[in-house]
Amino acid sequence: SGMLAGLITLATVAVAVESRMAILDLPLAFLVCMAVYFAIRWGQSAHVGWALVSALFLGLSFLLKGPVGFFFFGAAAVGALFAFGWWRFLVPYWSHLAGALVVLLAVCVPWPLAMAYLWPGFLAILDQEIAARQLGLPCLGDILSTVGGAVALVFPWSIVLIAAVASVLKHRGDRSGRQSLWLVIWFFGGIIPFFLIYTFGRYMTPIIPAACVLCAYWLEHSS
Repeated sequence: SGMLAGLITLATVAVAVESRMAILDLPLAFLVCMAVYFAIRWGQSAHVGWALVSALFLGLSFLLKGPVGFFFFGAAAVGALFAFGWWRFLVPYWSHLAGALVVLLAVCVPWPLAMAYLWPGFLAILDQEIAARQLGLPCLGDILSTVGGAVALVFPWSIVLIAAVASVLKHRGDRSGRQSLWLVIWFFGGIIPFFLIYTFGRYMTPIIPAACVLCAYWLEHSS
């Protein structure tokens, strides 16, 4: 249930710590989660309004912390395409997607353009930020460290998360498990980009909603 997932979220170490710090990771998690939520509403109802609101929240996530929110949202979107078979929406409802793209660009584009015009050094700052991420091919240690950091975000529910993921992989062929499969794809898809860059565990905070909903789903259906 949503209540159980919400309580689990509030009881994670990452949320308890980050909510008392002046950092942008939790607000980013909120905006991405809302973008995913409204995108799912669009997929269920095919109502264009939900797609536009989803694009609005996704655009706000860009203004908050750059394009990193796109990766988390993209993981959820790709997971929905595979888990729910929503490929069929891409062609018949292309106009909805086009409208959402217009909203997204209207929110995202003006501020960077204005900063580049008013402050010529703005683009140089972006280059420095990209260089600081130390982009490169990952090794096994990097992958294990990133996955471990992601699982640790939901401590003390990490064991529940591992059990939930194991259960989904064991029953991945069951048609009734599509929702949990989507959550697993969203979770792991959201951390894959961090295999390639130097990062802190808190940067992966936007995957906490997927992990906590998955934990709640497993607790309810394993009893």
